[in-house]
Amino acid sequence: MHILIIGDSWGVPNYQGPPGDPPETHTELLLRAQGHRVTNCAINASGNLRSILAADEQIRGDRVDWIVWFHTEMLRDSHIDQLDRRPYRINELTEKIAYTVYTAFDQLQSNTRARSAVIGGQAPLLDSFYQLTSAAWVKPDWRSEILGQLLPPVHSLCTTQLIDSPWCRDSLEDRIRLVDQHRLILDAMAASPDFPDLCHPGRRPHLKLTEEILVQIDPEGGKFFLARSAARDD
Repeated sequence: MHILIIGDSWGVPNYQGPPGDPPETHTELLLRAQGHRVTNCAINASGNLRSILAADEQIRGDRVDWIVWFHTEMLRDSHIDQLDRRPYRINELTEKIAYTVYTAFDQLQSNTRARSAVIGGQAPLLDSFYQLTSAAWVKPDWRSEILGQLLPPVHSLCTTQLIDSPWCRDSLEDRIRLVDQHRLILDAMAASPDFPDLCHPGRRPHLKLTEEILVQIDPEGGKFFLARSAARDD
């Protein structure tokens, strides 16, 4: 099968190198090892929209069977139409960008006629996802799942400048609460061996995720992969 990966650095093998786990433990390389063709349009430090548009351009006319989206925070695309240069509240800005992003993703699915697996990665899926588009398989909040605790659904972890901006109309109390939520998330990742570089999932989460994806896209191959993984663990 031809699998298209989109998203941010959570979809990029090895990110920026050590101390992260080696590339072969990442979902992309694990899928390739199963014989699948993978086109990876995930981009380090990217917003969702940039990766979606890059993928649409790169694979135009090429058949794609599945899209795997490592969904990141909406505020990384705050530059759209200079939305970050007008008065805003963080939640309202997040939803404005989400409309553009989810609409673009829906168009990508339509253009490729592919099925999709959407993983809430660096930021979880918003409720508006289910109103504006759909996917064959969804993991709404992978980070919370990996860490075994429900984390705040923030979309500003990598864009704190938007909280400090003079255009931001949130109250001081709301801004402080957001920063406190950021710290909770960062501390949880720093304390977990599943985030070896403190901010990206390592080998164990990617292995489990690949198992789940394979069961969706290739049930027979997924069963073989699961059996082999179980034997290795023994």
